[in-house]
Amino acid sequence: MDCKYTAILLLVVLVTLVNSQSSSTTLEYPTINGISILSVTLSKNTLNVSSPLMESTTFVIEIEYNGPASGITGTVSDGDDFSVPIGYIDFTNRNTYILQVCIPLNVMDYCKIDNNPKIQCLYGINFKEGDNGPYAYFPNSLLTEYFPNSQLFIVQNLMKPVLNSILFNIHPDGPLVSLEMDISIFGSGLYELSFTINGGSESIEFYRDMPTTSNGLYYLEKLIEPELYGTFFTIDELYISDLQGNNLRYNSAQLQQLYSIQPTFNLSSSSSRTFNTLYSYTNSNISTTASEFTVVKQNVTLNSYLFPILNVNSYISFCTTYYQTSTLVTIYCTLPPNLPTDTYSIQFDSLNSYLYQHASIDYYYENLNSGLPSINHLEFSVSSIDRLDPFYIEANITFSTVSSNLDYIDFQGDGLPDMVTTINLVSGNITNGVLSVSWLMSMDSNITQLSTTITDTNSLNQQQIFQGPKTQPRDQTNDMMLSIQFGSYIFDFTNSSVANIPFVLKTSTLDNSNIDYFEIGMFYTGTLDTGEVSYYDNLGTLIYSDLYNSTYVSYITMTPNILLDRHYYGGDFTVHFGYNSGAPNSQYSFTEKCLTIIPPVAQPTLISNLDISPGGIINSSTTESIVISFQTKGSRVDYASILYHQSDKQDIYTPKEYTCVIETPYSYNTLLMDFTCSIPISSVPSQNIFYFINLGIHNIDTPVYNYQLQSSGFQSLIEIVGPEDNGLVPTIQQFHTKFIPSNNSITINYQIDNPTNYQISQIYIYLFNRYIPYYMYSSPDSVLNILPIEVFGLNGSVNVDICNIENFDYRYIGNFGFYMSIPSPITGVNWQFPYEILVDLDSNKQQFPDMIQCDFSGPRVVEFGIVNPKPIYDTTNGEQNITVSFTITDDLSGFYTLKGTIRSNSTETFYLNDFLLDSYQLVSGNLNNGVYEMNITIPQYCNGTYQIGIYETVDHASNKRHYTTQNSVFLSSTYTFEAYTPDANPFNPSIESITLTQIGNQNTLVVTLDSSSTNEQTSMVLTLSSRSEYPFFGFTKISAFIYQLNNLPTLAPGIYYFNLCIDYSLSIKCFSSLDLEQLGFINSLYLYDGYL
Repeated sequence: MDCKYTAILLLVVLVTLVNSQSSSTTLEYPTINGISILSVTLSKNTLNVSSPLMESTTFVIEIEYNGPASGITGTVSDGDDFSVPIGYIDFTNRNTYILQVCIPLNVMDYCKIDNNPKIQCLYGINFKEGDNGPYAYFPNSLLTEYFPNSQLFIVQNLMKPVLNSILFNIHPDGPLVSLEMDISIFGSGLYELSFTINGGSESIEFYRDMPTTSNGLYYLEKLIEPELYGTFFTIDELYISDLQGNNLRYNSAQLQQLYSIQPTFNLSSSSSRTFNTLYSYTNSNISTTASEFTVVKQNVTLNSYLFPILNVNSYISFCTTYYQTSTLVTIYCTLPPNLPTDTYSIQFDSLNSYLYQHASIDYYYENLNSGLPSINHLEFSVSSIDRLDPFYIEANITFSTVSSNLDYIDFQGDGLPDMVTTINLVSGNITNGVLSVSWLMSMDSNITQLSTTITDTNSLNQQQIFQGPKTQPRDQTNDMMLSIQFGSYIFDFTNSSVANIPFVLKTSTLDNSNIDYFEIGMFYTGTLDTGEVSYYDNLGTLIYSDLYNSTYVSYITMTPNILLDRHYYGGDFTVHFGYNSGAPNSQYSFTEKCLTIIPPVAQPTLISNLDISPGGIINSSTTESIVISFQTKGSRVDYASILYHQSDKQDIYTPKEYTCVIETPYSYNTLLMDFTCSIPISSVPSQNIFYFINLGIHNIDTPVYNYQLQSSGFQSLIEIVGPEDNGLVPTIQQFHTKFIPSNNSITINYQIDNPTNYQISQIYIYLFNRYIPYYMYSSPDSVLNILPIEVFGLNGSVNVDICNIENFDYRYIGNFGFYMSIPSPITGVNWQFPYEILVDLDSNKQQFPDMIQCDFSGPRVVEFGIVNPKPIYDTTNGEQNITVSFTITDDLSGFYTLKGTIRSNSTETFYLNDFLLDSYQLVSGNLNNGVYEMNITIPQYCNGTYQIGIYETVDHASNKRHYTTQNSVFLSSTYTFEAYTPDANPFNPSIESITLTQIGNQNTLVVTLDSSSTNEQTSMVLTLSSRSEYPFFGFTKISAFIYQLNNLPTLAPGIYYFNLCIDYSLSIKCFSSLDLEQLGFINSLYLYDGYL
């Protein structure tokens, strides 16, 4: 771009200063309470609601103020439906300003145009003097009298969509009904398509909202169940609406008269029902007490082996399905003790293509004992908090319950943990134990006195108040000034699947306030995806700071599917900022300019070739998978999948979607791509599959419907012949467990007999928590507490490393058991062997120790600091070396790595960089309690004060513990060092050139530094305008002053802006993407085909 725009915020300031002192205003301008409006102009005086892209107008308002207040605030408003802030205007040194505010149509709520073709938007301008001063409201009549160019009109096209043609189709091989429509749209886009038919006494709707198209035509398609609706249907209505509310309605007579669509149709499929119900059972009268585990069993007889039992659950229980035959199932639900007295139910569902059946079997559960839960002790990792920067604080909570388990503990207060659950258990058990919780303590939190609520699984709770660390929060002053500079105001999806806008945020303060939170939100539609901006996080965003002035680089990233989710196609929009700098959170609506979204260019995308292998009728007894290969031509496709047409209930409970693999990336020359999709079908029952393809065109789901495949002459039906059911199911012949204390593992031997006609491809052993129910009452941990372990073969032995199972935590110790599950080739059917069945077979009875030693906590830094520190390290005559020692403990697996930072803490120098301490740097002790050392070289000419900080430790079990710079202060008295030289550094690196070359899909970036200003001890890193696992990408030094980079992550296609930072003499000099552009250098990479 040729220019940049900078938005200046003072608290909530965004104004353009007129460089003149104006004389007092005469009455030739409208004046109210000392505020005069000198001019009002609009960039557009007419806005069209029907435009495909959201339109906006920019108000330019010149005002004069001669009153007593130092500042005023303003809004543009209609007094009822919308009010857009202008900002706070500081009149300390000037009395005349030119204000600019951009307002999109949706922000002004379209001025309530409703069904009118044109209206005048009767907005007004309102100002307020100071915090409590009078208002000055300038109504629209006054504004337009003085300033005729301030009139604003809203227009819209009230033309309804036009249905140019419609084609009605019934698949020749089954009850798949399709509509193909050619629709002309005069508004900004289609909103709804609906087609309603009647079958018997039932109404059936074909429906799509925000429909997308791959070829310019629109489709509705549905698989109809003749067994449910019959075979004779009457057409009721076709409904089409656009985003402006213009709509078309055609009844069956109109469709026949205008488009020759017959008002009735018949399906050739049979409508006879084989079944009227899916299963039967005898309701048992069940009651139990809460004193011990109780197993509830319920027999269910299925009317067909094809009918699954789905969503088996009970609110306080864990349930499994034990198949005795292919149609006789016993549901096992184990009721744990210590839950509340009430009537509960066992619930499950079943379905086929035309039936859905739900069961609810009540039982009574009684807990005769009760008592309030209690927090017995609350201990913190610090004793006082005095005006500290953000840091991680730890708390140990000792609790007890009576005839119940802990559900959760809630801390009342901003910035405190909402819910602490048994996930945080570190000792004891879920009835009497200790929880450990850590959270980032913000600068404005106060925990001198804490109000807590503990709730148990018996639904009893107790509020308690504790004395926490005496807290003196940071002073609540907010003198921070911010300016933001965007690299662009346009998100352009013309040739990209992702669009990024880089921005530079600058802050200044005399109170040492620093940003610890920053967000950008899209007006009315939530927060945008932005790179994190925080002074305290080392994520590559802070590129300069002298303690008072800081500079951050970040970005906004957007994809078209995000827009579609927000019912927003493109055009202009405004944003707001939210930030925290130690004082209460601040919000500001950025309205000086609008940002603009240019949506993807519509281009027909067709399936140009398709092959299904094997062909013909497929025998699933001898075929493991179907491979569908197809080629697209047109727009770039970011992803693709194969989906089955099913009944609505099947789509909800047993969806069928198979992801495809890109075989040949997109060619901008041929516009072609190749995909392959594999559908597992081993032993699946006989069935006909009507499929369609979903294409992610510009990251937007765009279906290619079955009728489109038919029209192109491609195979649209897959016929499968499967094995016959013999009534038998797999049986468990052997199951034995053995705990091995030397390595905290459990050996499981099992033997399964498979007398069925189906091939078994997957077997799972599930470890589950017996005491934690399926659902928790209020806890965020309201999911099934199971951990899957996949095993292979019908007979075998598996060694389960308990402590290394993902998500295994302390809660499970002493409380867990195993059950087995075999997914059947029949959709939704799982042949399971409940815990109780396996216990009966197990000579060990699944008895495991209560004190299994697992490592659940990250390493702890006991202390660290500089060894034999000096007051000052003189770098005049050469480099200096310092040794930093770390004492680190870890309970079981042992210390692995420590990540830290070295950052400047002075006004003379800016430096912020990572360091990594590894376990091999151990100098004494061992990995569980050892001392580690690292060397830091202070280069010649280094000048400044530096802090050594820690932000993460990791052990060999991948447990982590987090720290901030403030945590480091607690752990060390020698974490800072000062380097000094009276001599100026002769080196100040500058960039001589940047070149970018592309060979195939590989981009190579080469940066050459000016040899006259750079020494050879420099290094260089790059940050991208995209989320990445690593914030920095280091260059390879290929000669004294030339650096090369080609190792970048795989990202979605699009433009990615980059920033460069040069590390020299413990200083960092950074160039934002905006700086690079202003200096005439390349500042972005374009990613093709998913590879940089």
